[in-house]
Amino acid sequence: MRRRADGYIVNIASDLVEHPVVPYHVIASAKATLIGFSRHLSAELRAVGHMHKLCRTGPVMFPASDWSRFMTGAGAVCGPWLGNGLILKKQDEGRQVMDIVLSVFVVAVIWRILCVQYQRGRIALLGSHLSGLQLERHMETLTQGYTRAISADTESRQLQVLETFAQTEHAVAAQVRTLADSMQKEGEQAAGMGVLRACVPHIERFRPALTRDLRRLLQIHADGLRHVVDNEKNLEPKDRAFCLLAELYLFQHSCHWYCKSRGVADARLMLRHKVDYQKVLDSVSDVTRPAYLKWLGG
Repeated sequence: MRRRADGYIVNIASDLVEHPVVPYHVIASAKATLIGFSRHLSAELRAVGHMHKLCRTGPVMFPASDWSRFMTGAGAVCGPWLGNGLILKKQDEGRQVMDIVLSVFVVAVIWRILCVQYQRGRIALLGSHLSGLQLERHMETLTQGYTRAISADTESRQLQVLETFAQTEHAVAAQVRTLADSMQKEGEQAAGMGVLRACVPHIERFRPALTRDLRRLLQIHADGLRHVVDNEKNLEPKDRAFCLLAELYLFQHSCHWYCKSRGVADARLMLRHKVDYQKVLDSVSDVTRPAYLKWLGG
């Protein structure tokens, strides 16, 4: 037991020491001595990993068929009749549960660390391609302006607001194209993004079938934004603004998906813009939607 640093020693005492319901002087004295011995033994062995248990029992009850085995020591009879139903087990269930909980906790912490490091790498890579652009500022201007224009009371007011964003629209379309062309320099693994809702670090290395190519996706966004900005379908100003807003939301969703995960991108879309992913996908142009669905299907 000392070599293994593991094991159990169980001593059986009696409640007669504290509750002398019957005058068993000799037995009570012996049990009192055993209790003191057990406490010191427990303190001594705890440091080397042994488990020491002191069980105080009431009357020990056995079926008649086990009495002879108990008296002769022919077999263990300290099963479910010991101590009014106390069952002594070889393994400490409490320690097993704690080991399982600790193992799960350690795995969860390691997994979270891997996810954070992986996501930081993705953010840094995409940020390096965005550093010379002003996409974030332009997109913020357009999303706020379109929301204000769409909710305007009169058509003349809508047109007045929308006309002020023509230059910003062309700048966004041009810069998304620049980003798409810049990302073509990256390798396949660097551009891979998992289709699972949760983040799985480096999934593009061991399960490439569960990934999609960001480089192709950015080309789809660039084509769709240019199509809507140029208004090739001659949409009404309000319809055009609504479609362009959906294109921007979907582009932002793709960036969050790449940097974090698909589930995080869906959640951010709902929290920031109060619209779900499917509604955005249904609202983009006829150029973007079929190409996006084909990309998503692999």
